[in-house]
Amino acid sequence: MDFGRFVLDMKNWILREIACAAGLFVLSAGAGYCVYRRLRRGIAPPENTQPPHEPENVLGDTVDTPSVLQVVEQNLELLPTEPHDEPSAVVLEKEESFLELEVPFIREHLLERGVTDIGLKLCALRKAFSTLLASIHNQNFLFVLGKKIVMRLAAANNQDVVGVQLAYESLIRFLRSPPNRESIVTELFGAQLHHYNFMDVFYELLIFRYVTNDSAPEACEGGFLERLFAFISMWNPDEWEPAAELYFTMLIDQLTVLCEVLFSQPLELYSDPAALASPVSRLLWQHVPLMIDMLEKL
Repeated sequence: MDFGRFVLDMKNWILREIACAAGLFVLSAGAGYCVYRRLRRGIAPPENTQPPHEPENVLGDTVDTPSVLQVVEQNLELLPTEPHDEPSAVVLEKEESFLELEVPFIREHLLERGVTDIGLKLCALRKAFSTLLASIHNQNFLFVLGKKIVMRLAAANNQDVVGVQLAYESLIRFLRSPPNRESIVTELFGAQLHHYNFMDVFYELLIFRYVTNDSAPEACEGGFLERLFAFISMWNPDEWEPAAELYFTMLIDQLTVLCEVLFSQPLELYSDPAALASPVSRLLWQHVPLMIDMLEKL
């Protein structure tokens, strides 16, 4: 893989997916990943190595996809996809195998729960989230949701709520600043992320690799991951209040269930990524409010 070309191509990408997923990075990781490791330490990280793979463009033909938790329809700004010949069944099978190897931690978790056709479903879900997160309203919703949860956790743990809010907003500003684009792309590539998509950043890198399996990627000085880890260090797991500990454990459990639900829909839905965005949006609409309501009642 020509990494120089890879970075050059990525200069034209908008950081919407990286920023949205990273906003949820803070939503979960910033709340006390050390506590969750202590309570529910998982199995050792899988030994699969991730093959080099070019990042895919987002799907460009679902302008009527409704915004998540929004009433107003949005016109989505999407990158075009190039036409291609229909691949053979053998090629498709090999491609799905490579897709699974790109997300070894997601794959390990789903295989334990009997989920099949992971590669096919992953490819479709990547495109569905690319479509949904092209909406600025969906992006802002995730940022606000993340801020609300980390502030709630800070209050439950008797932390400086204002300080947590300011640190969160500072990290989000760093992510949304265009001059930081190339360095973030390079840093995440070094963290074995070959696709800059919600599924890869949030679920593969954060939930299953970082939180569940305690496998932290190397951080670059002054980069996004270093800033994220600095935010996390605001919490001291040795002084975690029971209410905050319960809140965080429930949060991770609910987000894990959501991932399983996303990969467990009828197989025919994943054969048409253009049409999958609407069912994914409905699943989020059903799951996220219930999750927040459950957390608020703790």
